[in-house]
Amino acid sequence: MQSRLYLLPLILVTSLFASACHILPDPVEPVKVTGQGQDVIIGCENTLRSKGPAHTARYNTPVWSDEFNGPTSKDDPSCFTMAPMCSHRLDWFGAEGPCRDATNPGLRKLNKCNWTLWEDYSFWGNENMLAYKPNQVSVEMVSPTNGELVLRARRRTDLTSYKCGPSSRDPNSANYNDMDCEYESGGLDTAKRGNGKTGGPAMSYGRLEMQARLAQGPGAYPTFWLWPDGAYSDHDLGGITKEIDVLEAPYDGTNDTFTSTVHNWVNGLNISKGFRAHSRPLTDSHIYGVEWDDTEVRFYEGDCWIGTVKKGDEGWDNGPKSMDMFKPTLFAMMSLGVNKTSVPPSASNFQNLEYRIDYVRFFQ
Repeated sequence: MQSRLYLLPLILVTSLFASACHILPDPVEPVKVTGQGQDVIIGCENTLRSKGPAHTARYNTPVWSDEFNGPTSKDDPSCFTMAPMCSHRLDWFGAEGPCRDATNPGLRKLNKCNWTLWEDYSFWGNENMLAYKPNQVSVEMVSPTNGELVLRARRRTDLTSYKCGPSSRDPNSANYNDMDCEYESGGLDTAKRGNGKTGGPAMSYGRLEMQARLAQGPGAYPTFWLWPDGAYSDHDLGGITKEIDVLEAPYDGTNDTFTSTVHNWVNGLNISKGFRAHSRPLTDSHIYGVEWDDTEVRFYEGDCWIGTVKKGDEGWDNGPKSMDMFKPTLFAMMSLGVNKTSVPPSASNFQNLEYRIDYVRFFQ
């Protein structure tokens, strides 16, 4: 079957559908969607190896990966036996330390030298009412030699006994946990931590990719992001000046739409440019990737080029603004949010969600 990757504007409703992304016709020119800061291509397909920006040849040297296969002879055993580190508030400096509740046996197969788990209230917005809990993260073997990282989300029924949200921004304050969280889910990142051992590689210009099957269903919001190293702070505090969203897939009822976006925060503005892609079912296995350097960011699904954001391109925040590029060193994040703005979850329609990741790999 001929395969397709469709890039669609946010306002377009379509029944276009396809199963994969390998054989592609010639590219077409982007179509600007006024007021959304997105270059959107309708039915755009590239025979990448000859027509479009194929994966850059210089980014084919493996630098780092996590295959989520549990400890091997090449690994430091202590990275698996050590207690996991948790971030207890993603927008607050120093809000990290030992996890309060990390008893899931599947965490024993997670390389804790690579990853910090998230624990407590989600500040992301997007109408999220959830808490990230380390027990919603596990590594599970699907064969004797192959494992997957699994992020789960579930609805809580004991809301009166579970407080998760801040009336104060300071996680050390007495009234920090004042809000009931209806859902709990998993999230983690590769940022360097103060214990000197936890944290993945310094990712400086290259290609990062993930193979995964995404969670879909009412409320599902799986993500795969990059932030500048050392940027663990609130946007308002100036720590996060750039962001690459390799993948965001809030469920919209179709099981086949995701976005890839570059964000700049400048003087309180969120200047953004990105793409909305329509592909085969997101619950199938896909490879989502990004390449970046000091001039541009290129997004891919498998070998399919989704789009490129270049330095100086026109982004959007209440009007056109110029896009900037990145500090070279970034760290990766994956999370499974529960979102109320697209197809809202409820007690009657929500089913437990799973975001299953086969590997994460970095090349230079």
